[in-house]
Amino acid sequence: MFGIISRFSSTKLTPLSLPSSFSISQKPQAGLRVSNNSPRNSSGGSSNRPLHIVHVASEAAPFAKVGGLADVVSALARAHQAGGTHVELVLPKYDCGDYGSLSELRELGRISVPWGGGGSGDGSGNKKTRGVPTAVWGALCSGLPTYLLEPLEPLSTSSSSSTLPPPFWRGNAYGSPDDAERFLFFAIAALEFLLWAGRSPDVIHCHDWQSASVPLLLEAGGYRRKRGATFGGGLGFFGGSEGGGGGRGEGESLSSSPLGNGPLATTGTVLTIHNLAFPGRVNPSVLSPIVSGKKKRKRKEERERERERGRERKREKQTHLRDLFSPKKKKNLFLLLLQEPCPGTPPAPRPRAGSPTPSSTERDPAASTAGPTRCF
Repeated sequence: MFGIISRFSSTKLTPLSLPSSFSISQKPQAGLRVSNNSPRNSSGGSSNRPLHIVHVASEAAPFAKVGGLADVVSALARAHQAGGTHVELVLPKYDCGDYGSLSELRELGRISVPWGGGGSGDGSGNKKTRGVPTAVWGALCSGLPTYLLEPLEPLSTSSSSSTLPPPFWRGNAYGSPDDAERFLFFAIAALEFLLWAGRSPDVIHCHDWQSASVPLLLEAGGYRRKRGATFGGGLGFFGGSEGGGGGRGEGESLSSSPLGNGPLATTGTVLTIHNLAFPGRVNPSVLSPIVSGKKKRKRKEERERERERGRERKREKQTHLRDLFSPKKKKNLFLLLLQEPCPGTPPAPRPRAGSPTPSSTERDPAASTAGPTRCF
């Protein structure tokens, strides 16, 4: 099992608030904490808060178990929870899952997940993005707060692929011809869910290739800059009507972050490879919408920077003209013109070498009484 950590940083976190009937066997007491001098806790808030980790995986025992991945994800999450870490799971809502192992299962709402481009897998070349309605379910899985994402429509809209049902209504977790598209959609839906719920975890822990695109989406997909908290915290499952979405603590701001200013701006990511025998080899065209989107954003940002430079030059020019024609400068310019000779006045002849320099009265007898020549 290999762990890859990228851009890890920690933040303070509001405690998880659940309805009275939604009990958790292990409440945070000790374990991994957030220090007061952390980059994500630099605004002077309270220190020593529990670390917030969100596991994004395709399996977690006992709800969805195909191999050892499910056991490791569940065991790791329970160990963190027992140590006082705030842990949540995000899983696909398979139609073949063990729903008897879940408690407090209920639908929390629906989100629209953007989908389109090369990820459609229909070969039609249609790159228009559409919103796929996706139901969000909440439950407890072995005492762990778990969110299940259920897309309600097929990913492909072409007639040739219309026989494929929605991504996770297949009767099995893996083995479909569009597995790459299914789990790329799941990664996008997981990030959209975190924004919708107002979540701002310290770490998103991704497991195997099924969720390996989450770090790429955070960077190239622009999710660090996206604003969230559209859910509003109306359900206690997300932190109650008082606490909103259960994200950052009081007084914390991301406005100074160089990565962006959204809820996920400084969230770290960890990718764990559990089995090298299943690396998730896919056609690179599946990820082309993400890569092309990054290039488009770079071009757009460069154009915006050039426009801003143009506006700055215009402001500097206007400021210079304003200063030049200010009342004080006008007065100084008028006085300067009074002292200058007329433009048509011929210059005085230069004296020859060795000859005595004539005085001003010899050059112009009237100069001693007439004063300087004026240009009006």
